[in-house]
Amino acid sequence: MRSRLFGARWIVLLIVLTTVFYWKLGLSNHFTFVNSPDISGQVLPWYEVQAKAWNEGIFPLWDPYVWEGQSLLGQMQPGGAFPLNWPLFAAPLGSDGHIRYRFIHVQRVLIHLLAALFAFALARELGFSNIAAVLAGLAFTCGGWVGSVVWPQMLNGAIWLPLTLMLFHRAARQASMTRGLAYAVLCGGSIGMSLLSGHHQAPFFSLLALGGIFLYLLIERLRRDRMQAISLTALFGVTAVVSFVVAALQLFPAYEYGAEAVRWVGLADPVGRADRVPFNVHHTLQMELVTLLGTVTPQFHHRVSTFVGWTAMTLALYAVASSWKTRWVKVYALLAILALSYASGTYSLLHGLAHQLIPEAHTARTPGYAIFVTQLAVFVLAACGLDRLTKQSVQELQNSAWIRRGQYLLVGYAAMTYTALFLRAIWGHMEPDPADNVVLSAVVALILAACLQGLKTGEMTAKVFGGAVLALLIAEMYGTQFYDISDFDDAARRTHIDNYEERLKGPMAFLIDEAASGERFRYRTSLEFAMTNVGARYGLEQSNGFLASVNRDLHGMYSSMPLSEFYDLTNTKYFIAREQDRPDQIVRYTSPTGISVFENPNARPRTWMTYSNEFISDAAGETVGLERVDGCENVGAVSDTAWTIQTTSLEVETDCDGYLVLADPYFVGWIATVDGVNTPIRRYRNGLRAVYVPAGESIVEFRYEPNSVVWGAWFTGIGFLLCIGAGAWLKFGSSHD
Repeated sequence: MRSRLFGARWIVLLIVLTTVFYWKLGLSNHFTFVNSPDISGQVLPWYEVQAKAWNEGIFPLWDPYVWEGQSLLGQMQPGGAFPLNWPLFAAPLGSDGHIRYRFIHVQRVLIHLLAALFAFALARELGFSNIAAVLAGLAFTCGGWVGSVVWPQMLNGAIWLPLTLMLFHRAARQASMTRGLAYAVLCGGSIGMSLLSGHHQAPFFSLLALGGIFLYLLIERLRRDRMQAISLTALFGVTAVVSFVVAALQLFPAYEYGAEAVRWVGLADPVGRADRVPFNVHHTLQMELVTLLGTVTPQFHHRVSTFVGWTAMTLALYAVASSWKTRWVKVYALLAILALSYASGTYSLLHGLAHQLIPEAHTARTPGYAIFVTQLAVFVLAACGLDRLTKQSVQELQNSAWIRRGQYLLVGYAAMTYTALFLRAIWGHMEPDPADNVVLSAVVALILAACLQGLKTGEMTAKVFGGAVLALLIAEMYGTQFYDISDFDDAARRTHIDNYEERLKGPMAFLIDEAASGERFRYRTSLEFAMTNVGARYGLEQSNGFLASVNRDLHGMYSSMPLSEFYDLTNTKYFIAREQDRPDQIVRYTSPTGISVFENPNARPRTWMTYSNEFISDAAGETVGLERVDGCENVGAVSDTAWTIQTTSLEVETDCDGYLVLADPYFVGWIATVDGVNTPIRRYRNGLRAVYVPAGESIVEFRYEPNSVVWGAWFTGIGFLLCIGAGAWLKFGSSHD
């Protein structure tokens, strides 16, 4: 009991240190990470849509507010299938009716706490001390890619890697096959949670890391005992199956959507699922080798943070140099090197082979993000290095050539840095940016060298040295925080938030008044505001917008006809810009900042009747329907009776049989009924929805109920039950094994 309480104190310390490190988000209302076009213009609107739906008692599957409507779960990135997002979406909205920044920030801190705890658990599983595990946890969650990535869907997928590795290590070392199976199930659950996160890249790199660990253990066991190798393979198979089952709520809709969508990958034109992402795209999104200069110096990076800091790097190098024969040192050193090689993209043979030979590897188009695997491995090695240093005697430390070399390296770096900056100052260049971050790394290097000297002479005890190392780690990693977390009061860094909240407030207020009449319409924006999906904030539907992917058929319509015709056809009544882009547009509103709302007088209504099969086709593109009926052109009345984000109910009155056209995209998963009877949904102009309606009065309903979500939910529920059962058995039943 005493040892458990002592271990719990270290976990509490880790939680406190992580919370304090992220005090700007967790303990203050004056800072935010929502300071980039991707977050404020894309992610925040997704969160708004889901939070409002959850608060209305709806589990949202469809987002009607951008590009005429898109599948939320199918896109993956909105994170609708990630259970740790659900409390955020279900939390009460603010007094203004919008999702609260405060809740978004607190959730971010909680995610970082999980990352810290998972890395702590991995270090403890590998046999390292509590303080070394705290070091690994802090470093993983506060430094490098995990500490700097702004996209929550990326972060949410990456944090599970240390837990996945910990559970697989535990499964592999069990003498009992049943206990091993239980841990393999939990390992699959961890991977499944990563896949539910909302983005595939971090989970893909995590799977590569797990596969590498598995291959190492498999080769090791094949040399000793083939039966053990077979058992390990079986455990790995169980992990794979469970991960698929747990992730089904995200994987099934994504697979369905992927077949019907195109996405932008950095080329001029989007690609479909059957298209390979070209190798040159990976080249533009890899980790540039020059950014390895930022391994020990904050902010020396481009796109991908390579930073681990002098503290972790020195300890990791010492572990490799002095403890190579320790089993896990060589494994994680090799993992670090391989992941670093993969992250370097087109410079790496490993990446090239993976791109060619591993299915779907080409879709992970940002190989540079694999750097977080390298960084986790370095932090694990740093934990080993700290233990190695603090458990040696003073005599052993004094005789260690590697410690002396490490001190020379640290002092030499500091001396070189100060000399270079001094000469720069003499020549009249003494700017704090970027010099301050270089000075910070030099100061840390000097202090760390001094701490090593104190440990060698016995003037500093192992406990004091461990505390000093933690303090240095926090100091150098905190130095990068200003660049990733913005002060709300900093006008220069509020630009993207202001785009979302303030600059379009006047035009949005005008459109809200127009919508109060009950008419449904869409608007579009000029390129100036194209990266701001602000309509989701106000419940207004947008014809263009900022997305990574769109429905293939809708994009085909967009590309194959004049844009003015496309926008008129899709009920785009208003245009927000500083200047009109069509001569027939009418100015309806102009804000004090010169942003106007123009009306397109030729925009179609949201629904209309057609009495010809000229533009009607089935799912395969074959023309269907009825011949033109004389005297029935433009006859019929259609009105909304009910509407939610994934249902539409219409009253139709027509004198002739015909097709009701709804200016919403055709997409699998939508179901139509006419007077309660299921009716096939046809395509109008190969992209919009249409249903056959007989003469007379009818009630037409559209509902989004995709089977992919239904089956995915069942599979995921079964996966969660398997994980709960495995955990309960390990807790209460394994003593009888």
